[in-house]
Amino acid sequence: MHALMKNDLAGGYLPSAHFGANSTWWAIMILAFNLNPLMKHMVLPEDWKSKRLKAVRHTCSVGL
Repeated sequence: MHALMKNDLAGGYLPSAHFGANSTWWAIMILAFNLNPLMKHMVLPEDWKSKRLKAVRHTCSVGL
């Protein structure tokens, strides 16, 4: 879990020196982390459910 938050969702660094901005950044990252499995379960085909967020993001953006 830690590696996913740190690497895939940019949780490894904070964007600001301000506590409020960093707190908001962290909250959005946690929201995205929690919505990812829900999206995989409800939207993606069966063979995509085991892929990491980074793989889904890069594969889907090619077709746009």
